[in-house]
Amino acid sequence: MTRKRSRVDKDLVNILARLYKDPIVSNEQKIEDKIKEFSLPPEVSWQKEIANQPLYVFRHEGLGDIGRLTIFQNGKDSQLMFEVIGDEDDPMTDQRKAIFGPISRNMSDFMESVFGRGTAALKPFETPHQGQPFMGERIMCSKCDTTVAFLVYAPPDATEATLQDYARMGFAKGKEFDVPAWVISEESMSVVVNNQEIPRLLTLKVFPERETTKPMLANELDDILCPLVEYHCRRGS
Repeated sequence: MTRKRSRVDKDLVNILARLYKDPIVSNEQKIEDKIKEFSLPPEVSWQKEIANQPLYVFRHEGLGDIGRLTIFQNGKDSQLMFEVIGDEDDPMTDQRKAIFGPISRNMSDFMESVFGRGTAALKPFETPHQGQPFMGERIMCSKCDTTVAFLVYAPPDATEATLQDYARMGFAKGKEFDVPAWVISEESMSVVVNNQEIPRLLTLKVFPERETTKPMLANELDDILCPLVEYHCRRGS
C-alpha cells in the first residue's frame, strides 16, 4: 500500500522525536507546525532496518537505495549519522549523493530547529555492516582458472531501482576482481529462435565502464562472455 508523503514525513519525525526523548514530543501542535516545514522528495521513501542502533534506509524510485541514517545515544543527546550508499569510485554514487545530501542537511537542520543543538562531543562512528546476500557467478578462464568476468543475478523482471541496487554489488565485485561485471535480470517472456526458447534478459554493465540498461538475449550475452573465456590466456602469447 502506498502511503502519502505527508504521512511518511510525520512518521519519521515522530520516530526521531521519541528517540530524542524531549518534552516537546508531548506538544503535538508544535510538532505538527514543524512537520509542515519538512518534507521528503516525492520519489524518495524510507524504511527501518534491523540493526544494533536505529537505522533508516532511504530509497529513490529510480536509483534504489541512496543513503542511510543511523541514530545512537550520546549521553543525553542523540547523534545522527548520515551516509551515502555505494563505493566512492562508483559513478552512480555522485548521483545518490546529489539527492541524499540535501535530504540529510534538511533533516539535521529540522531536528535542531525542533530540539536544539546537542552539547555532547561527537562520538567516533563506524559504519555498521550492511551485507546484502545476492547470487553471483565468476566466469573463469578455461585454461588458467582466472576470473575474467563477474555476473550478478537480480530477481526476475527487476525494476530499474532493483537493478541499481544490484549494480552496486556488481561494481564492488568487478572492482575487486578487476574484470568486466554485469547485472542480469531474466524477463518472464522468452524468444523462440530456430525452434529453441532463448531467455530474454535485462542487462546492465557496471564495470569497468558504466552502461545503460539493455535488453539482450541469453545467447547474445554468451557471445560477449565466450571470447573473454577463450582468449584470456592467448593475449599474452
